[in-house]
Amino acid sequence: MGCHQMHVQGVPDFELNVHIERGVALETTALCNALVELGMAFPSPVPEFPDGDHLDRSDFRDEQPITSRAREYLQALELVRADHGDTGMPGIPTHKLASGDGWHVPAHECAQALAAYDLARAAGAEHPAAFADDFIPFLRTAARYQGFRVF
Repeated sequence: MGCHQMHVQGVPDFELNVHIERGVALETTALCNALVELGMAFPSPVPEFPDGDHLDRSDFRDEQPITSRAREYLQALELVRADHGDTGMPGIPTHKLASGDGWHVPAHECAQALAAYDLARAAGAEHPAAFADDFIPFLRTAARYQGFRVF
């Protein structure tokens, strides 16, 4: 069984809680369900990726883009990976956690999710088993830096 790896971005070496993993199927589904239930995330469809079919190896050198079309594609891809969607809803779009496509969950989405968690806990909600003991500390670290990526 594979797993999704989540890594905090822009974090100094001395920081703790910078990496967690969840199983692709059941663990990730349970995590997403718990997040939605607490108002920390919202269901979201996977957005369309930009068309990269026109690119080939000649557009890259040492995995770096060397043509304008490769640079434009990578910029468009990054916009999709970081996009919150035009939903007006706070928190983390679930599509970012449901696949390991390099999604970026920025710090403000982490902070919104944590605010919802703290509010739910103050109202008596239980700490979800899907969070284990690592997810909330991980999310707090990600909110202090540049969010996290899901691979």
